Formats: sequence, C-alpha cells, structure tokens
Amino acid sequence: MLKQIDQTLQRDFATLSTFIKEYGVRNFLPLKSSTAQKKDSPEELRKKLQAYFQAYLSNAEALLDNIERAISRVESALKKTQTVRCLQKL
Repeated sequence: MLKQIDQTLQRDFATLSTFIKEYGVRNFLPLKSSTAQKKDSPEELRKKLQAYFQAYLSNAEALLDNIERAISRVESALKKTQTVRCLQKL
C-alpha cells in the first residue's frame, strides 16, 4: 500500500515529491529499513504509513518555511535596491 501511494505521488507530483523527500532525506532513512512486509499486521502497516506521511509532511512544511523566508529576504532586498535608485536620482 505504501508503495502504491508513493507511486501516485511520483506520478502526479514527480519533481516536487522527489525534491521534498531529498530535502529531508534523514526523515525517510529510518523508514527504508522498515518497509512493509506481507507478515505485517494492520496495526504495524498503519504505523508505517503514519510515519511515512509524517516524514513527508514535516519535510514539506520545512521546505515551505524556508521558501517563505527566502521570498521575504528577496522582497526586502528589492525594496532596498529601489530605495537606493530613488535616492541616486535625487
């Protein structure tokens, strides 16, 4: 089931999904060693799915936070540049 969900993410959001995983690869490393087995109970499978999606969500949130901070810094730098140009015209 985890493999199917991952395939769906890869199919529909290939570039973004890969980037999110690579951005926080440390969150996924423990999950690689505990891939779903046919002998897993429903509870074990549920826990693995929950851990997978929590890692994915944590990575996506961290990435979004960093992007928002970068945008803010760029906007601030652009405003400063515009202010300097206005002052130079005086």
